[in-house]
Amino acid sequence: MNPMSKEMVVGLRDRLAPSGILMPQPDDVLNYVGTFPELIPVLLDVCADARREFGAEATLSLELYRDPEFPDEYLTLYVRLRDYRPDIVKRLDAISERFAGKIDRSAGYLLVTTDFGSRRK
Repeated sequence: MNPMSKEMVVGLRDRLAPSGILMPQPDDVLNYVGTFPELIPVLLDVCADARREFGAEATLSLELYRDPEFPDEYLTLYVRLRDYRPDIVKRLDAISERFAGKIDRSAGYLLVTTDFGSRRK
C-alpha cells in the first residue's frame, strides 16, 4: 500500500464518524479498504448519500460480509430503521444505482442493503 493510501485508510473512520456511520469491526473494514483503497472516495459518497436518504434516525453500519460457503468477502453498508416502509428496497437500489459505475471500477465491492434489523446506537 502506498503512503497516500495508508493515510486515507487510517483517516476513514474519522471521516465517517460525523455521519454517524457505525463500524462494529473496524479492523476488518480498514483491512479491506487497505486492499482496495480506490473504494474509499465512493464509500464516503455512498455513506453520505445513504445518510441523506434515510436521515438521522437510521442506523448505518459499515461491515465486512464474509460468505460462509465461499471464499468471498465485501463491504456492506447496512441500513436499519425503526419502521420499514414498502419502498425500502427501491430506495436502497437507487443509492446503489447512483454509484454503480464507480463501484464497478474497483476490484473491491460495496453492497448497500438492509437486514431488516432494528436500529442500534
